[in-house]
Amino acid sequence: MLVLYSLTDTVVDYQVLKRCFEMRISGIHNLDTSINQFELVLSRLNGSMITIFDSKGNKVIGVSNPSVNDYLRKIFYDNQVELERMKESILHFEQIFRCYDQEDANRILKKMLLNEKILELEFDSFAVKTYILSVIATKNRVMKPGYQVYIDNFLTSYESKIAHLYSKQDMLSDIFMTLLEEELYQYYNISKYLSNRDKLKQIINKIELEDLSTIVNRLWKKLHEKRVMHLGNIKDYLAFFNETILEKISDWMMNLSIAEILDNTDMEDVVNDNKEINSDGEVEYNEYEIEEEAKDQIKQYCIDEITNHLKPIKFINWEQVEDTIEKSDILDIDFDDIVVEIYDNSDDEELYTPELLKEDRARLEAQESLNYQDEIDSIFDR
Repeated sequence: MLVLYSLTDTVVDYQVLKRCFEMRISGIHNLDTSINQFELVLSRLNGSMITIFDSKGNKVIGVSNPSVNDYLRKIFYDNQVELERMKESILHFEQIFRCYDQEDANRILKKMLLNEKILELEFDSFAVKTYILSVIATKNRVMKPGYQVYIDNFLTSYESKIAHLYSKQDMLSDIFMTLLEEELYQYYNISKYLSNRDKLKQIINKIELEDLSTIVNRLWKKLHEKRVMHLGNIKDYLAFFNETILEKISDWMMNLSIAEILDNTDMEDVVNDNKEINSDGEVEYNEYEIEEEAKDQIKQYCIDEITNHLKPIKFINWEQVEDTIEKSDILDIDFDDIVVEIYDNSDDEELYTPELLKEDRARLEAQESLNYQDEIDSIFDR
């Protein structure tokens, strides 16, 4: 139970717990090794203290209820002898932060980084190991050969969903900027990403729009340094950066949600200003006018956001930027999409004609039913 608590207060993979348990008991003298101690313990605890279930094809283990964690927390930290033995048998990265306070954990990690012992620890997945090792090695300016493969994988296969498990912010731009510092740049051979345009574009495409100008300007400066002039013709890179920026703008616009658009425009006022009650007491809308005004407002919102984030880039081709905005499908927003989103976030049912109200209420009720089922499924997934 204490090994389980050293890993998590939710659930942990069956095999991870098994390996950590076996590591912990490996130093116990006179232990009967002819018996599968792990399975023996599980058979006694399953159904009372712990629960074992399947999650997306993997067997996982967790405590049976939160009160068990409360009990484990107390005995885990009160029993200093057992805690020290647990520290001596740490196998998984997560155990460091359960066995040590924040200050000691940071000290231990720094030491393990420098002697590369951290490479011997287990992580939840290779993607998680890649993210954690790349971030802490780079932020601490540690240069050791063992981290090369992880930093390369971090730059080529960055997953924002992994990053958001460990940080409130997207870390790709921050880490990439740090890797452009001279010593790290040379040690980890970052020039290979500047000399390979496909690799460089792959990195830039994953960077958030608000971070793009910082990255592009730093890369531009790097390309002008004499020691990296061999990486290509500067004029070619100028065209490359503009092309990549335009692609990024296009992707950013296509990923805009209607909810985000409504939050940053006056579309609700536009809808209200273009409706009237006919002689039968029904609400009628000037759909054409609403869609045209919506197009203008969305375009202006995109121009303002893009200008705000990218104006520090001195060489950007603004005519091409405007052309890219004009051609984006997001400007062809549909009247029904606008009204459905407004209705979904408003108590004003008069925004709808009776026909639309009936259709969309049925649609929303069906969606709510699906959402409720998703919540149930997620509980069982956990």
